[in-house]
Amino acid sequence: VTLTFSEPVTDFSSAADITAQNGTLTGMTSLDNGITWTGTFTPSISLESLSNVLTLSTNYTDLAGNSGPSATSPNYAIDTIPPTVVSFTISDISLTVGETATVTLTFSESVTGFSSAADINAVNGTLSVMESSEAGKIWTGTFTPSINLESLSNVLTLAATYTDIAGNSGPSATSPNYAIDTLLTDNGVSYTYTIKPGTTTDVIITGTTAGTSLSGDIVIPSTFAISGTVYSVKEIGTDAF
Repeated sequence: VTLTFSEPVTDFSSAADITAQNGTLTGMTSLDNGITWTGTFTPSISLESLSNVLTLSTNYTDLAGNSGPSATSPNYAIDTIPPTVVSFTISDISLTVGETATVTLTFSESVTGFSSAADINAVNGTLSVMESSEAGKIWTGTFTPSINLESLSNVLTLAATYTDIAGNSGPSATSPNYAIDTLLTDNGVSYTYTIKPGTTTDVIITGTTAGTSLSGDIVIPSTFAISGTVYSVKEIGTDAF
């Protein structure tokens, strides 16, 4: 804050003669015999206010004892309220092979400097680049779990590296826990046979699921079940020898 008079003044004290709205002003000092005075204003915390001024009283005088007029500074706005995380959700907390989940991150206000690639750590999976709606308040992306993995304890973690438009830093946050079971089984193995047109062949399939085994001749096309799970076998092509 800089206050400049037309001539040197006396009996001036910024602590007594200036009212600072929604903040504090350090003791102002002069380096040119009392004409120009400077100090530092610090706004109050956890506050949002669009209309504020510094007000100079008429307690000061020039060296001859003449009183000076009051004055006000230009208006200044204050925003020292940091953004908060309203919610951090994942649509599926028990993920299996082939499944994905929608991740939604909602802030209390618009944020800037946010990048899901840099600011969110995704445990045991990948998170697509999150896109924004409502001017940066709501962000959504898709989480894909890693394959061939079983893990009961996993979270997404938001770093405290983003800010609101005023530059206030926001807090870290974590999503709810999600479980992953993407272990592959023997049923995921495929076999290819080349069969001469006009001939037939027997295909022997042996599988094990939940302790139940299956073996035998299967006619193409056909279906069979293991422990209630239905599998199919079909012709996928023919080649001549």
